[in-house]
Amino acid sequence: MGEALSFDGRRVAYWGALGTETRTITLACPTEGNKDLIAFCNEEYPEGFTTEVPVNQGIFLTDIRTLETRLIAKTGSDYADFVFWNFSGRPPGVGEGEEGDAAELARWRSTSFVAVDGAGLVFKALKASGVQGLYASLAPNLPIHTVVETGIDGGLLDPKAAGLLISSLGIERDGFRNGQLVFNASMLGEAEEDRWAGIYYSRTAIPTPALLPGLIGMGVATLRRRRNAVEDSSNA
Repeated sequence: MGEALSFDGRRVAYWGALGTETRTITLACPTEGNKDLIAFCNEEYPEGFTTEVPVNQGIFLTDIRTLETRLIAKTGSDYADFVFWNFSGRPPGVGEGEEGDAAELARWRSTSFVAVDGAGLVFKALKASGVQGLYASLAPNLPIHTVVETGIDGGLLDPKAAGLLISSLGIERDGFRNGQLVFNASMLGEAEEDRWAGIYYSRTAIPTPALLPGLIGMGVATLRRRRNAVEDSSNA
């Protein structure tokens, strides 16, 4: 059972492993972000970080009143993994000697992403194809449907991100409440400097990719297009 629990006062959603069978994966160090952190990762794990993950995983929903537990999704034909990894923390030499508790030294960490709202929930999963996505189960008698996946045009979330492909997605444990959904997404273009990241909010029912343009509005976004900024400033 994982640490990432989502609780709405009655139902709790969580990740869990089924059985003891594992498989070996090797994780590559990040290529974007803090340069000191990237350098430390490559120094510690020049050949990548190798670890074991459960083969049989599931996303579960438990009603604490009735004590009923349902298996919402499991690895197999549809999903390859519900556990996601990142290298995070403090690079050596940063934050040392300061007052208070120093941040933990950087290391590989894993987590799962799930948010519950009544009998429904939204979770993040990796498919065998390498595509990552957010998927919704809204009721026991309804099939799981796709909310959004990596590889699609960011313009479906925000017109300003048109032409950039969604590269990563996330949702916090309280990101699905009262039928409203909040999640984060990052987009990348062909050029290294073409990036977009935002927090997106749906005021109505959980969308499908075809409905994203009408249901999702940009909350907070950061645009990093250095090349275009240089061109704009030179033309000013």
